[in-house]
Amino acid sequence: LTNLRRALGPEAARLLSPSPRTLRFDLSGAFADAAAFDRAVRKTPSHSPSEEELAQAVELYQGPFLPDCVDAWVLPEREERAQAYLAALEDLAQKATDRSDPAAAVYWLRRLVFAAPRRESASGALMMALAEGGDRAAATQVYQDLRRLLRQELNTEPAPETRALHRRLTEQEALPPAAAPSPVPLALTLRHLPIPLTDLIGRTQEIEEVMGWLRRGRLVTLLGTGGVGKTRLAIAAAEAALPQFAAGVWFVDLAPLSAPSLVPEAVAKALGISDAAGRSAEEWLAEALAASSLLLVLDNCEHVLDACAALSSHLLSACPHLRVLTTSRQVLGVPGEQVYAVPSLRLPPQERLGPEADPAYAEKNVLVLLEYGSVRLFTERATQTSPSFRLTRRNAESVVEICHRLDGIPLALELAAARVRSLSPQEICARLEDRFRLLMVGNRAAAPRHQTLRAVIDWSYGLLSVPERSLLHRLSVFAGGWRLESAESVCAGGSGEGVIEPWEVLDLLTGLTEKSLAFAEMTRVGTDGVTRYRLQETVRQYARTRLVECGEEEAVRGRHRDEFLHLAERANPEMQGPGQTAWLDRLEEEHDNLRASLAWEEQSAAGAEAGLRLAGSLCWFWSVRGHLSEGRQWLGRALARTEAGAARPDGVMGGEATAARGKALNGAGRLACNQGDYAVAQALLEESLTLYRQLGDQTGIAASLGNLGVVALNQDDHAVARALYEESLTIQRQLGDQAGIANSLNNLGVVASDQDDYAVAQALLEESLILYRQLGNQGNIANSLGNLGVVALNQGDYAVARAMYEESLTIRRQLGNQNGISYSLESLAEAAHRQGQSERAARLGGAASALRESIGSPLNPADQKRFDKTTASAAEALGEAAFAAAWEVGRAMTLEQAVEYGLSDGGRSGGRRPSYHGGFVSS
Repeated sequence: LTNLRRALGPEAARLLSPSPRTLRFDLSGAFADAAAFDRAVRKTPSHSPSEEELAQAVELYQGPFLPDCVDAWVLPEREERAQAYLAALEDLAQKATDRSDPAAAVYWLRRLVFAAPRRESASGALMMALAEGGDRAAATQVYQDLRRLLRQELNTEPAPETRALHRRLTEQEALPPAAAPSPVPLALTLRHLPIPLTDLIGRTQEIEEVMGWLRRGRLVTLLGTGGVGKTRLAIAAAEAALPQFAAGVWFVDLAPLSAPSLVPEAVAKALGISDAAGRSAEEWLAEALAASSLLLVLDNCEHVLDACAALSSHLLSACPHLRVLTTSRQVLGVPGEQVYAVPSLRLPPQERLGPEADPAYAEKNVLVLLEYGSVRLFTERATQTSPSFRLTRRNAESVVEICHRLDGIPLALELAAARVRSLSPQEICARLEDRFRLLMVGNRAAAPRHQTLRAVIDWSYGLLSVPERSLLHRLSVFAGGWRLESAESVCAGGSGEGVIEPWEVLDLLTGLTEKSLAFAEMTRVGTDGVTRYRLQETVRQYARTRLVECGEEEAVRGRHRDEFLHLAERANPEMQGPGQTAWLDRLEEEHDNLRASLAWEEQSAAGAEAGLRLAGSLCWFWSVRGHLSEGRQWLGRALARTEAGAARPDGVMGGEATAARGKALNGAGRLACNQGDYAVAQALLEESLTLYRQLGDQTGIAASLGNLGVVALNQDDHAVARALYEESLTIQRQLGDQAGIANSLNNLGVVASDQDDYAVAQALLEESLILYRQLGNQGNIANSLGNLGVVALNQGDYAVARAMYEESLTIRRQLGNQNGISYSLESLAEAAHRQGQSERAARLGGAASALRESIGSPLNPADQKRFDKTTASAAEALGEAAFAAAWEVGRAMTLEQAVEYGLSDGGRSGGRRPSYHGGFVSS
């Protein structure tokens, strides 16, 4: 109650608790939507809600009552209001039918079908209302949608009465009309919208949202990139909103206009309003519409933007009952404008559904895929192109990939589906790198700008200024998005008309976002909000082609490489200090750009020194975040380019290049060791040590020695490991390298622990922990804590061991250190078994096993032998069948579920095996 009253602030007095089990809220003089809804739909023996009250109720209803509440008491309350909402829609539709207003009945019934799609009575009533309004084609579509839904979700057919209704309507449609209807004057009809030739797919929610915007605002702009479906959505929303406008809905296509001055005349012509001599078109339009309740749809405003803005502003000021719905690739910028960003069609998750997947699982998921608008659109358009096409578990993966790579853009998906007559989905995927040639076969009846994918972007590109075009070209080098400061570093410069000053980048980038060619998204880093920008992949490929054409690719890619090389080299030492988590997250955020920089460096004709430096700087990040295989591949290729001393164009490997190679060798050795490839790791680290000795680089020598010690320790060679650690420690003490000293102390502590010298082990590990805490190195703090947990457990101090393990695992979760988390889970599994909790041990062991497989980091042989002994003993205690079942439960856990289970109160931590053997040394 105290917390609730604090949240209510000055209204706290409304909260009453007359007894310990009673809570009341005084609503006197206040408004609550739920209470208002209840009043509006309440029926009594003497009163039935009026049409106005019912309309108010359905507008108040915003979805399930208290959707985030999971307490049992809310379920009947939630269901009662949901049913009242549906009943209100039914009553409104019936009242409209009773007064012979089929358009209004259709409006309310469409909302009812959207809210309760499996309610056959609602679909049947909608079919009848549409037929009465003369739109039997739409009635047939309602039946087809219902039938498809029932098949997918319930594996059943519509009821006999629904099928009979559909058959009756179809037969009536087939009969010739008794007499041709009298022509209705254009000015007296309500619907003035184009009639689409294909179904609108996957936009039910968007139609509802646009209608909501139209109820709240008088000027609504549907904003989006070319081909995203703005026009189709505008037509559908206008159709649904028709009952709200006594003078109807009117559509004006502005795409053919060549001059802004023609906009008022085009609108007047579409509305059938005659010219008035001596007066401007704006004036006689305003006069003609002054008293009309009308929705005006202005389509394709971007190339006559100022004229559309001026006309809309003038008409809305003069016509109080007018509403305007525009579609544009850029906002109008008129006061009071409500902007609705039209999203791409919903995309499904990219999961494996190919021939190797479980057939029953795959078939089920293929049906689920059709619930996503992007997949359904592609599938239906492909079937229209090639009637034999079917979405199956064999082509589902490729269809999903097509949807993702085309960003869910409807036009692009339709163009891709048109290729199904000659290519399989797998073949279409393989050719999407050259999508502008591939997607050239479309609807020849469409406007030229919509006939090919390139034409769609050409239309937007033609509206840009020269500096905006230059910026768009240069932004194409970014992968996975970028921050503003990166765009300023990479995209500024150029020559002639293409010169961009750093301070201009923000304004130009804002212009591209306003024109729907770039997108701004807010992300959260720690407690701060950060804006990242991105290009859709199709736009990025288009801009990249333009970048090559203008001869700037090499210069801009070089600046991009330098930008992210600087970021990686700045992050490398920071990842050893208190900002470790933030810098790991920063590199994760820019991982695609880092990959792009590495790939460009491989293609560059210049020397490979930058590639070595970049790959070497990312080793710790790759190791901690579980990108082991990828990191080894990048490092291997970078090292291969310099094996013959070719780090520079002249073939001479200088001191800086040699140092960069030593750094990369050291990192590659660490990653190879993490993957259990000890022979390769030792060879790489020995070569690194040789190079550092040639350079006289004492820091590098100490790092290589320490990492060679880790390789020896992971192979159970304690004597060699101790000697290498001690040699490394001697150098680090001479250098005053506190981080290196802490690493060596930790590693020597592990050796002592493995040899059962617990007093020495504890002293060394505690000393290393003190240094790590002073340095703020969270990752190594976690390592020392885990190792101290081993020492405590082996001395029988379970409470201390558990505290150490839990703190270590918590830190590793914060860092996203998947390799470290797997060690923690294995330690907790062994501890659980020692304490008689074999089922818990099996689950934790299964979770660790799955995690190691996913990151490609096996246990070292000595630890694997100990862990196998633990699991065998647990299986014997639990029984093979029960152990296997528990193991699979653990394997099925997500990473977060496994960590939560490990930190739960279900067991006590412990284990002889170190939770993290040697701590690697960063060069």
